[in-house]
Amino acid sequence: MTEKQHEIIEKLKYKGADNAPFLSLGAKKHISLIGFMGAGKTTICNALGDKSLDLDFLVEKKAMLKIYDIFKNFGEKKFRELELTTLQEVAKNPKPICLATGGGVVVKSLARQELKKNFYNIFLLLPPKIAYQRIENDKKRPLFSQDLDKMQELFDSRLDWYLDVADLILDMENISTQAAVELINRLLTKS
Repeated sequence: MTEKQHEIIEKLKYKGADNAPFLSLGAKKHISLIGFMGAGKTTICNALGDKSLDLDFLVEKKAMLKIYDIFKNFGEKKFRELELTTLQEVAKNPKPICLATGGGVVVKSLARQELKKNFYNIFLLLPPKIAYQRIENDKKRPLFSQDLDKMQELFDSRLDWYLDVADLILDMENISTQAAVELINRLLTKS
């Protein structure tokens, strides 16, 4: 991690309710959870119930194919196109929601622009080594590698994009899933 990346992380990292008066969605009504695979995006959104949506699930529903099959049959480029159009549709939702994104949503510049424009973006920061341990038996992830060094490279290649989009960072090594859910619930209730 570069010194600049570390500075951005420290600036945006959630340090508890007492030290976070900036926690407000502002003009944005939606929250997105961004971060590497295995960081807990879907788990947190599932705990929010009807206040949440899962971007990968919506893409699968639209394509009538599982993510793995979209990658296998049509490639990552086609998946990213479907992901972007689905993200744009979700942004039009009249009800405030929390959106679990896929780990690579930040890869496309247009998707990053959409996230910055319409979502309060919470980056769930988790080291690839821990993410790897969480998902090593999940064979449905198209970009998952059994090689931890490759996972680290993939994370490193996306880190600047995560930081560029992030409004807030939750250090998932040091905050529980339940605490993250409570924080997001408070943000959604304020909007």
